[in-house]
Amino acid sequence: MSKPINFWIVNNPYHINDIDLYNSRYSGENCFIAIEHRKIPFNHTSKVYYFDKFKGIFWFLLNYFKFRDSVKKIGIKKTDRIFVFNGQEHTNNILLSIIESKYCKNIIIVDDGSTGYQFYLTEPKYSLRLRDTIRKLFFGLFGVRYDVMLACNLYYLCIHNSYVKIIIFPYNVHYEGHIEVQCFSRKFKNAITLNEKHAIFLSQPFYLSDPGYLSIKSYTSLLVKILRVLSSKYEKVFLKFHPNDCAEVISQISNKAIPNIELFDGKYIFENILSELSAKYLISFNSNALLTSFGSNRTTIWYYKFLSQQCKNDFEYLDNIILENNGIIIEEFEQI
Repeated sequence: MSKPINFWIVNNPYHINDIDLYNSRYSGENCFIAIEHRKIPFNHTSKVYYFDKFKGIFWFLLNYFKFRDSVKKIGIKKTDRIFVFNGQEHTNNILLSIIESKYCKNIIIVDDGSTGYQFYLTEPKYSLRLRDTIRKLFFGLFGVRYDVMLACNLYYLCIHNSYVKIIIFPYNVHYEGHIEVQCFSRKFKNAITLNEKHAIFLSQPFYLSDPGYLSIKSYTSLLVKILRVLSSKYEKVFLKFHPNDCAEVISQISNKAIPNIELFDGKYIFENILSELSAKYLISFNSNALLTSFGSNRTTIWYYKFLSQQCKNDFEYLDNIILENNGIIIEEFEQI
């Protein structure tokens, strides 16, 4: 009998970085199903199958049967494993529906943040919007199943809960229920000695998509206040902007010339550069990078609770994750 093949459905370059964490855990050849990302740095020996990204219902009607035939040509067997990252990519839902119904039911969800925990291990809120119900009925005619969940006043396309048998987390999670949870903490090899007087602050652009949290002006003002407090507390604070931070925020913060603050480019994958940084403390309002850094022998500090009552309520599900992984939650600004 041939060994099972690991098929990784990837949507962006960050997923390739995360796969390295799990490669040693699952034996077998790795193949990739890439969703419209030909710039992903695959190894030249890797077998990669490229698929177009979902572009609306009209595109779906024109391309569904071609899409289905392309999946058939991959040659997925029932003993293989399908790894998919939990995210808002509708192409993933179409792929999984075809694969699960015809070829393989061994679907493993990889949570590279906390949405898998929020949507599948807690009490999720499903969308009651008429438009979502109609769209789900339409796609259901083609056997495509997915969920639409409500979180932080935003609607998320999610992998259908009937597919969720196993979830992998890059940090410790305690759960007793019908879903198998596997925890593989990332191991960091620190290149330099950690310094108790150094910290890293990771910006999180709440002003972009999360309603009711902060405006650009309010966020910038609060960030300046926080950095001034941190600069008086630590000898050096590395400030990493988020890849989605807007030019206005970056410019305003960069021009403040706050002592002991050292800026570095937000385009780098944080986990890839962390081992080169001396900081003992990792700080943010709420950041997936802090979640994936639990295995770095650093202390993570979280500020989301003093942003607003709404923010405090929306991210309450994080409390158990953070405390179980020895993180620190700051309740009030004065506690910084």
